[in-house]
Amino acid sequence: MFGCPYLNFSRSSSELDLITRRIIRSREGDQVGDEVLSDYADPDSRNYGEMIEEIRKQLNFTSLRYHRLDDLIESIGISPCKLCTYCWSGKNRGCVPALIGSGGKAGTAMHCR
Repeated sequence: MFGCPYLNFSRSSSELDLITRRIIRSREGDQVGDEVLSDYADPDSRNYGEMIEEIRKQLNFTSLRYHRLDDLIESIGISPCKLCTYCWSGKNRGCVPALIGSGGKAGTAMHCR
């Protein structure tokens, strides 16, 4: 859905090199906002399902499914703060320190932003 701004492992030079973005553009037009993109990135949304079906047809596959981000995070078993998920969600994930108190002691815990 979202091209990686961090690594240069792809020959892509445009978001439109991604088939998902081409499908979205054909359905929604050239000016697509973040809210619409978020809906297409939600594997429970109707737009997501229709996008996957259109990709399947264009690539002439008999079936097509993508891994879900929430399942990936759960299967890895580490904090989502330690994963880069930009290509899935278009959002920078990261951790920010938060002061916590436990038993009268101050400390720092990491929480996803």
